[in-house]
Amino acid sequence: AGRAGASVKLAAISGTAAGAAGAAGAVTSTTGAACWGAGAAGAAGAAGAAGAAGGAGAAGAAVRADPVLEFLGACLRADRTTVDRLRGEDPAVVAQAIARRPHHISAAADKDRLDAVILMADLGFDVNAAARYPHQQTALHGAAFNGNLAMVEFLVAHGADPSAKDCSFHATPLGWAEHNQQTHVVEYLREVAR
Repeated sequence: AGRAGASVKLAAISGTAAGAAGAAGAVTSTTGAACWGAGAAGAAGAAGAAGAAGGAGAAGAAVRADPVLEFLGACLRADRTTVDRLRGEDPAVVAQAIARRPHHISAAADKDRLDAVILMADLGFDVNAAARYPHQQTALHGAAFNGNLAMVEFLVAHGADPSAKDCSFHATPLGWAEHNQQTHVVEYLREVAR
């Protein structure tokens, strides 16, 4: 425990959060993999990989950031400058990002980021791609739940399917809006359904 604690301190002081998490063996998956059956072996592997990467960074070795993850982060922030730079460096990064996280646009909608949703739709992300966790909801579900009428209208105009159902509640975006009492969105989606 003392050695792991020292490694965490060293990694934290050197500014390598991944190294700190890896050294402590505590990596939390943003996709919920540990909660959804990845098991201890998967979590241990992730922790070891993160620790190795952080250790290399702490030791001064150059560690190249994953350009696809950097691109996905820029998309979620709606950082067009970084998106354009990364596309200029490697035009294939868009297809790689979509292949890695086709549902990233749904995450942006869940976070109520209209600017990010617009950017990702412009880049070619499928507006009907369902998030893996927790409910396999589409971007339209998230926008409807949040009551973001501008986002709902944008998604519908760009081909979002108002009849898509999530896997947990078997509800459409209209059902999500009704559940969260988003009156303007409910009215709009009812009109779209006619």
